[in-house]
Amino acid sequence: MRRRSVEALASEARVRPEGEREGGQRPRRWIGRWLVVVALLHVALGVVGGGARLGAVVGRGWNALASAPPPERLAVWFVAAGLLLAVLGLLADAAEAEGGRLPATAGWLLLAVAAVGVVLDPLSGFWLLGPPALGWVLRARRRGCAPTRARPAPD
Repeated sequence: MRRRSVEALASEARVRPEGEREGGQRPRRWIGRWLVVVALLHVALGVVGGGARLGAVVGRGWNALASAPPPERLAVWFVAAGLLLAVLGLLADAAEAEGGRLPATAGWLLLAVAAVGVVLDPLSGFWLLGPPALGWVLRARRRGCAPTRARPAPD
């Protein structure tokens, strides 16, 4: 039987940092970036498609938004939803950069939003949320990230 060196044994027993694959590679950072690109498209479409409506809201002042016609309110919320999606994408990208730990619950919620959106409006862009949501859930399952649970407040 061949004797193995201490270095060989140590390298086999080496514990990889969280999120690192064999060979020292981290998983690709694509989920957060995908969401940011979709968010930018969402905001751009809202500004281009609803620019006149947004201008009318700004011209009357934000305080008049509640009494604005529905198309103007829709334009504002369309852009706001894109900005919130960008925040989610940036948070996901930061988590991926730190080792790929994404909470499973957030992935499941994003997948539910995508599914409900596609059912209610099949010709919408909700389809674009499916791949990152599914990737988020699968990555969380591989990492062993259990769904987020409420923790009792410290005494």
